[in-house]
Amino acid sequence: MRIEDATRLGTVCWRLWSESQAVIAYRLLDVTGLKPTAPSELARMAVEKPLAFAEATFAATEAAMRGRRPDQIAVTALETLQARTGANSRRLRNPEAPR
Repeated sequence: MRIEDATRLGTVCWRLWSESQAVIAYRLLDVTGLKPTAPSELARMAVEKPLAFAEATFAATEAAMRGRRPDQIAVTALETLQARTGANSRRLRNPEAPR
């Protein structure tokens, strides 16, 4: 693994972590009533996690079957999850914006 690969893996991990924390904060504000959102958000929160992890698992499995290195498999899975957390963060930050 080259330094560029390690940097990419670290960056993907950091982005996933930071966006996950933002989503958790927005969800806590919703649950406590400090920043009300649509009632469907609580149901969406419960349903989206298994789907996101299944999607990441399939992406990682495909990468492994194509013979990718372990760091590339991890990046594939994490980027798949990060796409979801990024979309959630943007949606929860500005719920009135068109989707």
